[in-house]
Amino acid sequence: MEEVLTKAEDRDLLAFAKGFLGSYGTYGFQCLNKRDADLLLFYALETSGVLDSRNSNHEAARMLRLTPRRLAALRRDAWARWAARADVQKHLADTLRAAFQVKALKRVLAENLKSWKDDRLLPILLEHPSGHAEVEQFLKSVHSIPHYARNREVLLLPHDQVLPLLETASEALDTKRVREIKKSFAASTTLQEYLTEDISRLTWDQTRSVLNNTVGAMLEKAAVDGAAKGISALVLGVLGAG
Repeated sequence: MEEVLTKAEDRDLLAFAKGFLGSYGTYGFQCLNKRDADLLLFYALETSGVLDSRNSNHEAARMLRLTPRRLAALRRDAWARWAARADVQKHLADTLRAAFQVKALKRVLAENLKSWKDDRLLPILLEHPSGHAEVEQFLKSVHSIPHYARNREVLLLPHDQVLPLLETASEALDTKRVREIKKSFAASTTLQEYLTEDISRLTWDQTRSVLNNTVGAMLEKAAVDGAAKGISALVLGVLGAG
């Protein structure tokens, strides 16, 4: 722990101090047992940036000199006990941005041809327990059965649930971004084939339907390189740069 704090940037340490002391002062003074205090401390480390919540369990465990299994359990319990909804959404959005970068997506698609070509299932590595639980619960909420790869940290996401999942990573898509997405359709004759009415009148549900169809077409017809670039552009276009 001393090494982690020593290497942290001043702004992250300040955010950690504010986060931990603020929550402890509000909920914990003379109330929390040692376990809850430890979970709060760890949660504040991850949400402040002192520990990068996007690090793998192995990387984070090495920094804290824990086993990866113990680190994963600590993450699970800390986020379940202390996470604010906004922090959960932000973490999920950051995780999805990383997963849908072109380079990462290209490799995943190349190594899992059958999943996405035949079954239209996109493999997503979700090592952090918070992100994993969020995606699992999302799939159950839309009456879909979560499917896993042989590695249980990898969830197989149906192509038509990609965009609905992105919506759970933010409270709501802002109007400006929806307008930009609609504008991008207007410049594409391929996408216009899916449309049945004036694009300026599309609701977000209709826009999402068009995007889902487009993702499906990419998975069916595109090579690995084209599918990775196209899907990445759609996903990052909705989520934003972060």
